Amino acid sequence: MNPPSPPSSFFSLSSNSTAAPSQAEAAKPTTPLHVLMKSAVMVKISVGPQQESWLIHEDVICERVQFFKKAFMGGFMEAGKKEIFLEDDDPQVFGHFLDWLYGKSLYCQLDHSNPSVVTFNHIEQWLRLYIFADKISLAELAKEALERYQFCSDGTLPCTKEVQLIYENTPGHCALRAHAVEALVVEFFCQGPDDVDFLADAIACHIDFTRDVTKAIKDHTRLSVKECELSSCSAHNKAPRVILRVDGGQNIRRAGKGRLWSYR
Repeated sequence: MNPPSPPSSFFSLSSNSTAAPSQAEAAKPTTPLHVLMKSAVMVKISVGPQQESWLIHEDVICERVQFFKKAFMGGFMEAGKKEIFLEDDDPQVFGHFLDWLYGKSLYCQLDHSNPSVVTFNHIEQWLRLYIFADKISLAELAKEALERYQFCSDGTLPCTKEVQLIYENTPGHCALRAHAVEALVVEFFCQGPDDVDFLADAIACHIDFTRDVTKAIKDHTRLSVKECELSSCSAHNKAPRVILRVDGGQNIRRAGKGRLWSYR
């Protein structure tokens, strides 16, 4: 199941770090995959502490990712050995990258109708894929990783581990940070039941996140009623969401428009 297009954000952090490619860049012709795969030259990439390894077509990965082109075709030692070791990266995340590299698609195998799958362990893979894409300067992959993360985490609030992972591994202004900030700000202004302890813990878990959320809250309070895009807003006296409780939930509940809210 493909994720829907992400909604536009009322809160934005602009940056060139993982911005969408320009029209000129997006229109740049690339060699068809079946042509690139004709070459028998393979490179070996080992990932993680256990050095899980893949053999990949050199022409495919080098034409499509400048990071690896510099490694395998530049003046580095890896160019002669045709081998590189990514010790700090996650094999599962690298596997998603290869799926995207060869098929231009990202897949999630879990059934999201089951609330129990919406956990930090589930959505962490998409956060780390975004971080990996930013590391290798692959804006298109970062954009798709963010869309998959938004789809898999839809209706849930980021936990402290999630915020810390995002803020400790992304640049000062990026779309992933903006998404986390928006989730907390929307919940802050919602006129439904309050959960002050959760909001306080989440907002305070990283100093830069605290600063971004505080700024976003102040900016939102300056808007007029017409400018406010929230469906439920205490600052602009908009109606609260309808809350429907779910039994046996482990901090899981239904909130607003039937969407699941869980504290991961």
